[in-house]
Amino acid sequence: MNAAKAAGGILRKFSDISHLPKAQQIYARLRHDIVTLNLKPGQTLSEKEIAERFEVSRQPVREAMIKLSEVGLLKVVPQKGSFVVKISRTEVEASSFIRRALEAAIVREACQKISKACLIHLNMLLEKQKDACDRDHFEDFLLLDEEFHYSIAEDIGLIRAWSVIESQKAQMDRVRFLSLPHASPVPQLIEQHTAIVRALETGSEAQAEAAMQSHLSSIHQVIDELEQQYPDYFQQ
Repeated sequence: MNAAKAAGGILRKFSDISHLPKAQQIYARLRHDIVTLNLKPGQTLSEKEIAERFEVSRQPVREAMIKLSEVGLLKVVPQKGSFVVKISRTEVEASSFIRRALEAAIVREACQKISKACLIHLNMLLEKQKDACDRDHFEDFLLLDEEFHYSIAEDIGLIRAWSVIESQKAQMDRVRFLSLPHASPVPQLIEQHTAIVRALETGSEAQAEAAMQSHLSSIHQVIDELEQQYPDYFQQ
């Protein structure tokens, strides 16, 4: 996984982005903290405190916060401050629709174009996901999940399509993290990933699309439960 990808999605390794401009590094780290709920929905963010945390001037912090607001994770209120945006069910559902449409198209294309090397890599990721599940390392699982989906798009030359997905799924990522491990059992998610890989191995476009749609639709089965369990995290 390359640095640009790591900076855009759930952060895999901070070392992956160490050579990027400070504003991008800060954006990636704050996005990671928001997605993994280290920064809670509704929490205030202080530009001064963030600058002190990263030992930088306020300018790169300001740039990072602007980008976070552009992807819907931060709201900047003049004279009041910056707040982590609460989860919007409407935005989650819209993002899910876009992602399902694009990833269904990606796996259909991948049935014809995916390389043997990528299939080997995907099977390796399945084993790593099982290991993360066995160790109850759910944040690691989400990182491996991210790499799984990204790797398919990268292998067949559809990075720009993945970039569109990345720009839309910030709200989804928070729901995904919040749902683990109970609302979305990790073994079930691994089974869904396995079904996608087996369909890609056989080149069955219909099976690959159905497996991907089933996998990505699971978020709709948990959002009601999460909204009841964490009402303060959701927009009313």
